[in-house]
Amino acid sequence: KDGVSAIGEVPTNRWDPALYFDEDPSVPDKTYTKIGGFIRDFRFNAKQFRIPPRVASQVAPVQQLALHAVYDAFKDARRQPGTRDKEGRRIANAFDLRGPNFTTDAACASSLAALQVAVKALQDRDIDTAITGGSDRSMNIPTYVKFCKIGALSPDHSSPFDQSANGFVMGEGAGVLILRRLEDAIADGDTIYAVIRGIGASSDGKGKGITAPNPIGQRLALERAYHEA
Repeated sequence: KDGVSAIGEVPTNRWDPALYFDEDPSVPDKTYTKIGGFIRDFRFNAKQFRIPPRVASQVAPVQQLALHAVYDAFKDARRQPGTRDKEGRRIANAFDLRGPNFTTDAACASSLAALQVAVKALQDRDIDTAITGGSDRSMNIPTYVKFCKIGALSPDHSSPFDQSANGFVMGEGAGVLILRRLEDAIADGDTIYAVIRGIGASSDGKGKGITAPNPIGQRLALERAYHEA
């Protein structure tokens, strides 16, 4: 949106390239890349969530990102959630939410799987509002080494869907959506950014591996989403 590339070299307070970087992919326990999308200016405001200092020090950075992202989403939606937090755990506690509360794990598709679950709950009228999304900060050196050893990371740049692509570049952050049924959003005069007409998912079955998606599985996901729409 702002025309700025957020990809840069790893800050040394995360991990030191002098210790772990080697451009030779065959060197054991080393990463051949040292770039990523790192958040550098985030500050967690524990008082905003009424979390005591001693408890706040135990809140994981990825949870801190999620809390602020949910707060920003509520603020954008002009809704006023409760903030009666005494324990400093998970989002439902901090915002005094009373519906189902859980995480989904579908590897790189986790946030989309969470979206699908939220949509289904709204369609079934189990809930009237869903807060869903993803938060990730898996940028430690073991993660870099693991992905390098299967040749998944790019050593120098990010260019999705381009001929020059030579791997992916990891990034960290959080994204949160507030979902409602369309008729309810219209009736309440909510700002509507997008409408989800259909959502579908699939697995590759006996695929070739994590770095080689199966076109059959990809097509199934699309067909299922179009069918629902």
